[in-house]
This record gives sequence, C-alpha cells and structure tokens, in this order.
Amino acid sequence: MLAVNPRFALSKVPLWALVILCILPSAWAQKPPDGLTYTCMRIVRDRAFNETIEKMCGYKGDVSERFKEAFKSRKCTSKVKPEDDERITREVFAQIMAQKNDIGLKDFCLVHRSAYQNL
Repeated sequence: MLAVNPRFALSKVPLWALVILCILPSAWAQKPPDGLTYTCMRIVRDRAFNETIEKMCGYKGDVSERFKEAFKSRKCTSKVKPEDDERITREVFAQIMAQKNDIGLKDFCLVHRSAYQNL
C-alpha cells in the first residue's frame, strides 16, 4: 500500500502550479484531423506530387487533374486552408527535388513512370 506523507498537503502547492498543470495537457493535445480532412490532405499531397512529376518528366496522363476534381467533389475546400495547401505543395516539391537530385532526372522519371501510368 502507498503511504501518504501527512506533512505534505495539497494546500502547500502554489495555486499557479495547479493552474499550469491543468492548462498544459490541453495545450499539448492536438485534435486529430477527422477522416475527411485527412483524406483531403492526402489528395492535396498526391495532386502536388503528380503535378510536379508531370511537369518534370513530361507525363501526359493528367493524373493531377483527377486529384483536383476529387478535391472539389469531396468539398475539400472547406477542410484544407489555402495556406495548408501551399505548405503541403512546398513540402512535396522539396522531397521530389531531393530525390531527383540524388538519382538524376532520367532515373527519377523511370522510377515513377509505372506507378504514374497505373493511376
């Protein structure tokens, strides 16, 4: 059994410490995105990826256009803010450029061709 020290009383804890302990967990906790928001963010990421490789590799399948249509049809504009769209697009572009710089444009396009054609 846990022994409680009778000398330590909750009343000796400063009020500000109790307030901070009550506030901090809610400040750390972030509400996870709902299913539609998550899906919409994935659509933005996939659209940005395919749009970039279409331009870089000259792919003509217009896969990115299908992602744009899916974004609109699922009413994602109410779930993804324009600044989040721009941030995700920049992140995807940076990842693609890093990969392209590592392996070269020709190999980069070869690696992604079959996956792109299967969409």
